[in-house]
Amino acid sequence: MKLIKAMSTMALGACLLLVSGCFTAEIGTTIRQDGAVHQHVEMGMDPSVAALVREKGKSFDEQRADFSKRGFTITNTENGFTADKEYPNIQSLVGSGIKLFNPTEDGKGVKYRKGFFYDTYSFDLILPEDANKKDNKNTDFESKAMAKKILESAESNYTLNLPEPTLRTNSTDVSNQNRTLRWNLLDNFIDGEEIQIQADFLIHHDKNIKLVQYLGAILFIGALGLVGIGIYRRHIDGKKFLLVGGIACIVLTITGAMLYHNYTHPPTLTEADRIVLTDTK
Repeated sequence: MKLIKAMSTMALGACLLLVSGCFTAEIGTTIRQDGAVHQHVEMGMDPSVAALVREKGKSFDEQRADFSKRGFTITNTENGFTADKEYPNIQSLVGSGIKLFNPTEDGKGVKYRKGFFYDTYSFDLILPEDANKKDNKNTDFESKAMAKKILESAESNYTLNLPEPTLRTNSTDVSNQNRTLRWNLLDNFIDGEEIQIQADFLIHHDKNIKLVQYLGAILFIGALGLVGIGIYRRHIDGKKFLLVGGIACIVLTITGAMLYHNYTHPPTLTEADRIVLTDTK
């Protein structure tokens, strides 16, 4: 966030005079039940502060142009803009080249595995430590102190909205029945602290689940019917019905137990499941 880095002491002082805060940078990813992804960015700054940092920082006009070139729909707001874009799936989001979803650190990134009952996702992202910001070599004491105070009013978050509750996350701001996860990014943008974004979750395929349930019920009822016929005709030719029905019941029971075990034990994703950017735009 070059806008924060570019703020002068004068700009920081102006921020403290604002009741509602001077800076907003929100990034949001919404994953829908069908696997489609909506990416949302919201940036805003009080006009008086924006005028002070325009010469040193990257203006909102330039940022609007950058997002527009990448296919985002831009909507101007009173103090900034929002940018929105739809992706058909998680692969397209990662393939777009957005840095957040393509970390260079070993073992980090977005992992995904498609399954019959559900798709498995794992976000293991990172905003790396910035040594220059941590050292504050180019920031005087007064500017540093004011930047700390801005933390009380400025807002900068990454929000992940899921269609189903998360299985695991390191987020401490969880809401909407564990479907909305939020991470505060200010410590990274201002102090250069490392921030890790981790979340594992599933998206179930309800149609496939119901198909197996209904098919299993029909087959099991059929197998029990054969057993019933075998008992009814036990003095004639019922043995073969009992044998076939009994074997079918055993096979269906074992198969059902295996399917249930797989359903209740999601796979552990590995590096082979990581979505890798292959087309740099």
